[in-house]
Amino acid sequence: DPCHKLAWALDAALKDRSCGDKRLSELMQIFHPYDKKQGRKKRRFDEDGGGSTSQPDENTVLGEMGMILRDPPVYFFLAREALKRLQRVVEHQALPKQDAPLIFLSRLLQIATDCRSMLREKSFKFYKVDEGLVRDFYPKLAASFVDKKMQK
Repeated sequence: DPCHKLAWALDAALKDRSCGDKRLSELMQIFHPYDKKQGRKKRRFDEDGGGSTSQPDENTVLGEMGMILRDPPVYFFLAREALKRLQRVVEHQALPKQDAPLIFLSRLLQIATDCRSMLREKSFKFYKVDEGLVRDFYPKLAASFVDKKMQK
């Protein structure tokens, strides 16, 4: 069950208070099948349900995982990790849009934010990162990091 794997991976990361490369790759592996489904045709599923409630339906798993990511401690943790990653990008004088872990963390935050509407509308997609975020917001935030460092 991917929801179970996600919960365990996030629990371990929260206990460690860090989401290193190993944890990030573990999270990427969990979401990899849903990233691949983007290009496939959407299968219709029975609106009446009728399935077992003990395990999420394959079609709703992304929404269920979003609810796990939406948990306040997890959401705060992911946001903090994204900011730490952005600081590393600035230190290495790279561009935020070229840092795959930063993009992935941003996508996780997007799922957490959109999961309620996903579940309500039964439209489950692992969206690409918002272009405005990597084109405008992250560079401006990175510039403020540089400005603050220059003031010291």
